[in-house]
Amino acid sequence: MVVASQGRFDEEAVDQALRTDLPLVALVANRKRTQELCRALERNGIAKEQLLRLRAPAGIDIGAETPEEIALSVMAEIVSEKARRSK
Repeated sequence: MVVASQGRFDEEAVDQALRTDLPLVALVANRKRTQELCRALERNGIAKEQLLRLRAPAGIDIGAETPEEIALSVMAEIVSEKARRSK
């Protein structure tokens, strides 16, 4: 699951995703927002072990800046994760 909510309802979406057994939970957000969100989720009862499953910022670090480049980096991470899990 990739959460790309531009800051609206991202806490709720990530909270619900981490309570499932989804193999990948990724958040399109900067590091500062990610830290804020993780603190809020921990206060709301999400265990640190669950937070370790969150990949943020989402995507493989390719120096992406534009929305198209960010989308490409996220898709690359999904393909990489799928390949890793199928071995």
